[in-house]
Amino acid sequence: MKFATTLFGLLGSAAMASAATVTFWTLDDKVRTVTFTSNENRWPIAPVTVSNKEKTVVTFPDNYVGNWYSTIEGEAKAAHPLLGEVQFGGWGGKTYFDVSAVDDPTMQDKKNVQKLWPAGQSGPWSGCDESSWAGCQTLYILWDDVQTKVTEQTDLIQTLGVGATPVQLAAFV
Repeated sequence: MKFATTLFGLLGSAAMASAATVTFWTLDDKVRTVTFTSNENRWPIAPVTVSNKEKTVVTFPDNYVGNWYSTIEGEAKAAHPLLGEVQFGGWGGKTYFDVSAVDDPTMQDKKNVQKLWPAGQSGPWSGCDESSWAGCQTLYILWDDVQTKVTEQTDLIQTLGVGATPVQLAAFV
């Protein structure tokens, strides 16, 4: 019986260790709804409400591929919102991610999705913030752009809202 208990404990630990997350960190005083869309609607995730009162952690299904956008409470969705995009458990078991402006390369939606990077690391990162919108070169803008980032990490941080990213990210991207 002890073997079975140990085995189930190890399996549970492995499942928890493989769970992928994104922590949504709001930089301003706006309340937002984050809406998720998975490829082929294979992994539905309910929308979440986020604010600067606390960081909100969302757990993603294994091998999730999809994106999200945010909308400020009381405002309409941007016609072409910036998107956070991710593939957990991609080629080589790695996480692929970017902030995408493919639908609007002029980046009109500067109040919602900002920067995305691996938790506990200073890079690589994708996206821009209040201090870097002018001349931003770290967004996925063209359909074959090389701005998609890759990491071994399965936990990401996504900033939302107007404000400078409150952590020092590496200059290399």
